[in-house]
Amino acid sequence: MKPISFFASLLLLTSPVFWGCTKSNPSNQPSPNAVDSFQLDANGILYLKVDDTLRRLDVKTGSSDWGTALTYHSGSGQSPLNFDSGYIYQGSIYGLATYNYRTGAMIWMTAIPPEPGSTLGMYRATAINDSLVFYTGPTGVFFGGGKLYCAYKRSGDVLWETLIDSNSLGFKDFNSIPYLANGKVILLIRDMDGHKRIGCFHAGTGASVWNTTINDDLSSRLLVTDDHIYAAQGQYAYCYSAKDGSLQWRTDMGFSGGEFKNYPFLDHDRLIVARNGPVTSNAIRIFNAINGDQNSSQTFEVPAATDLWRYTYDKGVLYITSQTTDSVELTAYNIDTKSVKWRYRYSQLGAWSAIVTDKYFIFPSGIGRTPLYENAASQMTFLDLNGSLVKQVPYRGVYTNSMLYVDSTGTVYKEEDR
Repeated sequence: MKPISFFASLLLLTSPVFWGCTKSNPSNQPSPNAVDSFQLDANGILYLKVDDTLRRLDVKTGSSDWGTALTYHSGSGQSPLNFDSGYIYQGSIYGLATYNYRTGAMIWMTAIPPEPGSTLGMYRATAINDSLVFYTGPTGVFFGGGKLYCAYKRSGDVLWETLIDSNSLGFKDFNSIPYLANGKVILLIRDMDGHKRIGCFHAGTGASVWNTTINDDLSSRLLVTDDHIYAAQGQYAYCYSAKDGSLQWRTDMGFSGGEFKNYPFLDHDRLIVARNGPVTSNAIRIFNAINGDQNSSQTFEVPAATDLWRYTYDKGVLYITSQTTDSVELTAYNIDTKSVKWRYRYSQLGAWSAIVTDKYFIFPSGIGRTPLYENAASQMTFLDLNGSLVKQVPYRGVYTNSMLYVDSTGTVYKEEDR
């Protein structure tokens, strides 16, 4: 997770709040967290999408000084919150809206017609460059091909828009995630025959710069630097040049078949791919990011889950969230030592959102106080990077599906695009 700068003028108050959970060692034997092991320096601000509300939560005090009803809600999709120049960007199935980070007041919004019955069309990730913000609209049989939009970030006025999916008839739920490199916008596109490519557009004009050759293994989840673009959602891992779109290498990852999802991460000169599937024995492949040579093949055990596992990565450690019918278990797996670093189990339901900072692993734990889950408590849990409980901060609401954290130094940490 790469931090970005934030205003140093966030106001912080005092007095934390604690709730009880259990941590377990790598042998899976649970042990209680001692109160005297708590660290009290987890401060800052959390911005949360809770149900149909955007909330600002003071981590030090546990107070929520405002909650803004989201103009575009209805489930709000999976778009991560974004921050830039005092604005919070929130996307959902109906469009994109921006809010003042101090007051929660809405600044501007833009509507995009939702495709009836769409699911992937709920995604509204943003990329921001200087004075401009970039986002996409989905493809659907009712509203035609998906588009890439460029707007002024201060006003929301659209500067240009361009088609990124020419094949709209009979296809639904094509949407894409914009990335920025070298003053260009890079994202997944689809041609009139339904084939996928990576497309590159000039950030200021929307003019097409280059397209890669056809590759139907591609998904909208890319890893983009100024020099390279990495994709690893099918059987192969790919590396393209971010300068001209040429294929640099392709490597067979050697994964078995079945209904799996790959989670790729880039760590300096390593491309790390974790395969997520309906078995508790999951696989990791590590490649040289420059030439595609495979450096390591690993298999590790994760707890059983009612759904597929979710992964977050930082500094050599994979963080895996496993949710069952009545609990959440977190596993920190060190890819260099090929061993479980720690496990942590929370005995109530949680959510998939997670953020790793330079000090903490942060995730929502608990379901709001409803008749069905009357003994549960909605809260944000902070663990240190050794898996020890630091603090838990309660919040109002039932379900959190996206968040953004600003620590006490003014550094912003965002969720990965998924």
